[in-house]
Amino acid sequence: QLGGAASGGSTGSAGSGRVSAAYAEFADRQRGLSARVGRQSHAGDGILGIFDGAFVSWQWKPSVTLNVAGGMPADTARSGVNTDRQFLALSADFGPYRQAWDFGVFAVAQQVAGNADRRALGFETRYFVPGRTAVLLMDYDFQFQAINSAILMGNWALPGRWVLAFDVDHRRSPVLTLRNALIGQPVTDFNALEALFTPTEIEQLAQDRTPVTDALSLSLTRPLTDRWQLMIDAFGMRTGESPESGGVAATPSTGLDKSLQLQLVGSSLMRASDLHFFGARVQQSPSQRSAMLMWNARFPIVGAWRLGPRLRVERRESDATQSTQMLYLPEIRIDWSNQRSIFEFNAGGEIGKQDLPADTQNTRRLYFLLGYRLRF
Repeated sequence: QLGGAASGGSTGSAGSGRVSAAYAEFADRQRGLSARVGRQSHAGDGILGIFDGAFVSWQWKPSVTLNVAGGMPADTARSGVNTDRQFLALSADFGPYRQAWDFGVFAVAQQVAGNADRRALGFETRYFVPGRTAVLLMDYDFQFQAINSAILMGNWALPGRWVLAFDVDHRRSPVLTLRNALIGQPVTDFNALEALFTPTEIEQLAQDRTPVTDALSLSLTRPLTDRWQLMIDAFGMRTGESPESGGVAATPSTGLDKSLQLQLVGSSLMRASDLHFFGARVQQSPSQRSAMLMWNARFPIVGAWRLGPRLRVERRESDATQSTQMLYLPEIRIDWSNQRSIFEFNAGGEIGKQDLPADTQNTRRLYFLLGYRLRF
């Protein structure tokens, strides 16, 4: 079986093309073989984003699949084929076992201008049973002797009809590679960078430009009645500092940014098939705090027409400007849609008051938006 796919377009000035996928695909179901050659992307197995090359998969046994991929990474869909960077990835998938467990392992070797760019080992464990799911992923770079990413996420049904969703995320941002040493430098070519720094200095620059980001999110949901549902969300994130090196200024840590949101969702409260969101949120960072109340609704009008009023009231405190600000944000949306097109009209405003140490500023803004979208 042969097949293919391509997608692309152009934006901006002439010649600024964009190709995210253009490949030929082969599959032999009797032998369990499949292959894809061309521009493509593959989620997982330590492969990062888009690449130009080949991905081959062989289902050796019912519970064992072997994969190999190789080619040249592309930064974005607008990037051309870059022969200065190459990678090879080997991976294997095992399972399911006991109708619940799947496992995967991978090894990746990537180079840039003849230098080791990324050397990583990783695994993925997946657990799926009714009412409980969990996924654990780990990516370790043994060239830098550092964890690139460690992620645990899933959903868990609790007693009393509660459902817990969780996501614990520890990662380097961006992904740790030797090429990160180019960040902030006056050159964009790795060969030119080698003329400025020693190999040891380049490796240290790559680590300095790749801070660690930690994030935690927890969500609890529970139906209260046939028409009401309660949602509680907590979130926290912090990105570490980047030291000064190689002529690039230091970047301080963001500190812990945390938020807590309570939301009630109701349906068919005023008329059949309407939907209402009532929410309250508090957010705090090292230099700013905010609290918000909101109401958002969707009402069917006639046929495919929908009405969506929205109101937000927010209070902000900033240590940087030593100010307190109150914002009132009303909005209304009217839209119509079918399978191929969407028509929408938005109108809203902003009424604000900001108290500064030596002044008070009042704001009044109105905006209108009229749009039509056509699906192809």
